[in-house]
Amino acid sequence: MVEAAMKNFHNFFRPTRDGEDPSTLPSPNRTLGLICWSPPPTNCIKINVDGATCHLSSAAAAVARDSEGSFLGCGSDILNQSIPIVVEAHAIFIGIQLALKINSSACIIEGDASMVIDILKGEEVNTPWRIKNIMSKIKSVASTIPTVEFSYVNRKANGAAHALAKHSVSFSISDWWSADAPPSCISNILYSEKPQAV
Repeated sequence: MVEAAMKNFHNFFRPTRDGEDPSTLPSPNRTLGLICWSPPPTNCIKINVDGATCHLSSAAAAVARDSEGSFLGCGSDILNQSIPIVVEAHAIFIGIQLALKINSSACIIEGDASMVIDILKGEEVNTPWRIKNIMSKIKSVASTIPTVEFSYVNRKANGAAHALAKHSVSFSISDWWSADAPPSCISNILYSEKPQAV
């Protein structure tokens, strides 16, 4: 137990390049992933998730699109703390909630927090204590959706979720947006990433 606690401590506080959070760094054996957003398969939706921090607060955000790149809805939530791995895990929770709101039966939850994604995929067995509770909630809600896949993506391919999270933390916005009214902060990204616009 002590050994596991020490490993979690060292993983949480280990130094990173340029102040990056370990949860967003690729695993040693992982490829860099996609460098642009790609649509999900037909009859499946993709929900991109991300978090952004500012001083002592943060925002978690999720953006849903279908196989044609059409916007289906999004949401953001403000948190009163700024621990990156907690924010990233909360973003996935927002993504799962968004999947329920749009009645998805098959979805891909995609984000750039590799450690959190690996835990949900069962590729990382040690869950940091700070996110154990939110990870349990994610798994519980995900179990009510017929098909859910968790996928890592390079930050460059996660632009819409990143922009929404950044905008939300800057203006303290917690809200849900429907398919017919995307927030203006991501409109250009949604348009540029639609397959027919490329």
